[in-house]
Amino acid sequence: MALFSSQPTRMMSSPDESNPHRVYAAIKAGDLETVEALLKNNPDLVHEKGDEMDGTPLHRAADRGETKIAELLLANGADINASDAMGARPLHWAADEDRKDVVELLLAKGVEIETRDDDGHTALHHAAAKGACEVAKFLLAHEADVNAKGDTKKTPLHWAVSAGHKEIAEMLLAGGADVNAKDEDEFTLLHAAVGENNHAIVELLLVNGADTNARPGVKGLTPSELAARFGYEDIRQLLSQYGDAKPADASSLASAVCPAAPVPETRAGLDPFDPQLERLMKAFSDALIEYTPKHFQQIHCVVREGLEGGQPALLYKISCPQYPEEGTSNPSPQMNVIAWQLQEYWAAREGSFPGFTMICRMEEDGTWRASLERLAKV
Repeated sequence: MALFSSQPTRMMSSPDESNPHRVYAAIKAGDLETVEALLKNNPDLVHEKGDEMDGTPLHRAADRGETKIAELLLANGADINASDAMGARPLHWAADEDRKDVVELLLAKGVEIETRDDDGHTALHHAAAKGACEVAKFLLAHEADVNAKGDTKKTPLHWAVSAGHKEIAEMLLAGGADVNAKDEDEFTLLHAAVGENNHAIVELLLVNGADTNARPGVKGLTPSELAARFGYEDIRQLLSQYGDAKPADASSLASAVCPAAPVPETRAGLDPFDPQLERLMKAFSDALIEYTPKHFQQIHCVVREGLEGGQPALLYKISCPQYPEEGTSNPSPQMNVIAWQLQEYWAAREGSFPGFTMICRMEEDGTWRASLERLAKV
């Protein structure tokens, strides 16, 4: 399933006849001579941010794999460490698109191999997330930190596992990646692979010594309990072959919670003094905010019961009013775990689960405020 991540989604600009757009069009076409002529007429174009993600011409040349154009831009004073709107450098754009020659050029020109974007991710994180095998091999051969952690404490292996890139996961493990690394919520790589229902990567992690009994926090779910919650019986059986503990019963799964986020508000008759509900709300809002793109400043998430493939399921609609085209119906594994806990919370108290809406808003000071409202029963 397609997941949000903290990497920016980039779209190609539509060139017009103005110089800033013409240089981007020329780079897209791989037209070195036109780029050279445009720079001769207007040297400041080398710094122009005419891309939709506020990338420079060097970002676009890196993205397109235009090594000669990148060399030309650098020779004309391009900022080798310029940031786009998400803090990504040309090195990260090249890594995203598996442009090994451009990565090699940028490193030769002095870029630090551990250069980070605004989310703390290195080029190896970007390559792992996008399945960029050639760049990943090159970076590992040049001693990139295989266990570098971003702001959410995720390593490149976390991104490879979540995206289902088995070949890169194998490379990273062979390069010394920590198979039991945990993110800021204490979820392990095995939790991520189980959440994605990726049998091949679960097995790869197990063969490399993944801890089958890891538990986020005091009452979190082990990988086997997570598989049981999702109904992934084949993965649960695979885990059992590697000595996992017996999954807890349904009552203990219902009370398992994840680490807390800033305290949300409550509405629509919810009891704000119920500590279990408060913890679940905090955990869900934290997971939702982490999952969605960084440029979202307001997030709406509707969760309802339904059927998927003839089986009971939770159905999601995640959206942002400012970017309606960037919504999704696919939650993160952490969101789904916590949503099922909320479902069981209400079912145990009221006999049914009406569904809910979570709304998260970013305040002017950069902090988040969240509210949760039950849907009307139908």
